Amino acid sequence: MLSKSQKIQHLYNRAAFGMSVDQFQAAQKSRLKTELKNLMGNSVGELPLTAIAENPFVRLREDWKDKSFDREELKKELNKRIKESRVKLGDLNTQWMEQLTNPQAMVREKLTLFWHDHFAVRSNNGYHAQIHNNVLRKHALGKYRDLLLAVAKDPAMLAFLNNQQNNKRKPNENFARELLELYTLGRGHYTEKDIKEAARAFTGWKFDRYTCQFRFISRQHDAGQKEFMGKTGDFDGEDIIDMVLANKQTAYYLSAKLFQYYVSDQPDEPIIQKMADRFYESDYDIEDLLTYVFSADWFYEERFIHNKIKSPQELLHGIRQHFGLSYEMPRALIFLQKSLGQQLFFPPSVNGWSVGREWVNSSSLVNRMRLVNHLARNADPEIRVKDELDDQGKSSVRGAQLLKTGRMNWPLLEAHLSGMRDEQKLDALIEFLISKPLNANTKRALLSELKKQEDDAIKWLAVTIAGLPEYQLA
Repeated sequence: MLSKSQKIQHLYNRAAFGMSVDQFQAAQKSRLKTELKNLMGNSVGELPLTAIAENPFVRLREDWKDKSFDREELKKELNKRIKESRVKLGDLNTQWMEQLTNPQAMVREKLTLFWHDHFAVRSNNGYHAQIHNNVLRKHALGKYRDLLLAVAKDPAMLAFLNNQQNNKRKPNENFARELLELYTLGRGHYTEKDIKEAARAFTGWKFDRYTCQFRFISRQHDAGQKEFMGKTGDFDGEDIIDMVLANKQTAYYLSAKLFQYYVSDQPDEPIIQKMADRFYESDYDIEDLLTYVFSADWFYEERFIHNKIKSPQELLHGIRQHFGLSYEMPRALIFLQKSLGQQLFFPPSVNGWSVGREWVNSSSLVNRMRLVNHLARNADPEIRVKDELDDQGKSSVRGAQLLKTGRMNWPLLEAHLSGMRDEQKLDALIEFLISKPLNANTKRALLSELKKQEDDAIKWLAVTIAGLPEYQLA
């Protein structure tokens, strides 16, 4: 049976990205219900990203109207501004990275990361990417209908899945297909005809490239009769959304994804069904569903403790929490994300990133286990990657240099262990970093080596524990 402290740690590991030393110490005197209330309560408000101030199209609006301007020159200038906006995705990335571990927003931010994967969009226009991300954040804990409708109308999504080209003369099926397959019902719960009819319903859904506001172009909309999932009518996009949400399969599909994200890589059908029933009956209230999950007795069962492989973002933010890792040059975080295979704003496809065991193989596991040691020494992790935000095509040498500006808050960790004997330090660090006991042989070996350390013993011990396979699990 888990102790109160273990339950609180488990809550922070799953609802957020683990605990800082300060949070861990405070939790020792707290109650699980209090911590849950604080976590959920602190995430009620939203902190929108503001790194990119202007849409690259805006300043060219009047020039474009002026027929005296050379069109080819205007196109070159526009392409230049779009490229600059794309580079600014780096600023957007680092701003979000700092916000992901903000104590006043952790639950909302981790859930925004989930929706960022669920609605996996790539945009060359950084301003569009920022709008999309803020839409996810705004509606992250609200009703799923509001979130889905807002995403369906945002410029990044409309451009990415080609709904800008969707009109009654030539319907484009890309958004309709992903709406059914990835955002609501899941594969196998609709027909090709449903996709075609849904595409017709979303004709005329556009956005103004200067204001980035949603526009419905009625002359491009197919107002004819449509047959969708056994029903016939003059359906528009909102009708399609309402019909797929009325299908309980959507509640099940979403609940299964949320279960995998927060509870376990191995599905549990009875629990997922309970989640789906709750989600459906609450009219897809996301905050209600998460509160239900984090309050449930089954959430704290031994089988769900320390059993999930950390995604690269979870691993990286866990290190930041545990070790107080910060950088004088925040773009080092972009290099780390790329090297680990999960760079924010650059999902590999419309399907999003890998899950569970797909994150690790013999090569990636070794790199992940060595990561804390490299970061603690400000050493080059010997990973060679190209930064997608570096339009100059430079090598990863600069990224490795940025890593050397990192600092870990060792005094805080040392103060936490102050006055303890070696055995107590070992137990305390295992509890803090892994939150689950290690086997006796591993503990004996660590204790034996610890006694041989003359300088920086705590640093050695913490780095060594974080290099164990167990640290890859949450």
